[in-house]
Amino acid sequence: MSAQPQAVSRSLAESAIERIFKSGSAPLALQRIVTPTKQGRWSEALLRPVLVGVDVAPQAVVECAARLNCERALDRMVVLSVLQILQSDEHATCVSFNLCPGTTADTCLPEFVADALATRGIAPERLCVEFPETANLNAESVIHAMHRWKGLGIRVAVDDLGIGSCSLRAVLAGAVDIVKMDAALLNDLVRSGSQECARRAAALAGCLTDMGLHVIFEGVETTEHLRWLERLPHTGFQGFAHSLPEAWKARLTHPRIEPAAQSV
Repeated sequence: MSAQPQAVSRSLAESAIERIFKSGSAPLALQRIVTPTKQGRWSEALLRPVLVGVDVAPQAVVECAARLNCERALDRMVVLSVLQILQSDEHATCVSFNLCPGTTADTCLPEFVADALATRGIAPERLCVEFPETANLNAESVIHAMHRWKGLGIRVAVDDLGIGSCSLRAVLAGAVDIVKMDAALLNDLVRSGSQECARRAAALAGCLTDMGLHVIFEGVETTEHLRWLERLPHTGFQGFAHSLPEAWKARLTHPRIEPAAQSV
């Protein structure tokens, strides 16, 4: 990307951050997830800046939050909005949200969330926190934070498994409940058309399932993707072929969080 488009993207991201904090609620869209058990109603809350009138990639907003040192404030706003979703929909089994990469080792945020859950009378297992694999999930501090989330009864997922630093240490440490396989893996399977690749993928998913983990394949966008998943038993999936993200309109019931509120 040339310098000019980068500058435009940064300016749009800063505008989105400003509008998000002024609105007092995170702009979220919910995408349904099919779990391995095919039971319950699971969704992921996706950040959508376009819902506050700024057409910029969510990743650009997350990167902007890191530059402005307000990742923790953004995380808090997102999770409070997710809790509002859970309060408004008693049939929602679980809703997940993504942590900003810079807050994966934060052990204060789990306490904040646990207090918010208790105040609202929401069972902690109805919430799932997703750790991006692009963060250093091998770090002791991150694994400690994962255990803290899980110890509070909140589900823990590794997002985009297969594209970042190896996170098997966190998996083997028992700090994870769910692994979400990156879309690139499924795309590679479809492109190869190889029965051997399918066998290996099924073996990997089976190993993770035997460890008591839920395995979710991301990026399911075509009927061909769905056909390949039939060869991978005991796995779930998420993607446009099953569910398009639906915008969720917040009803502001929690205090506004200012970008400067980075300390706990």
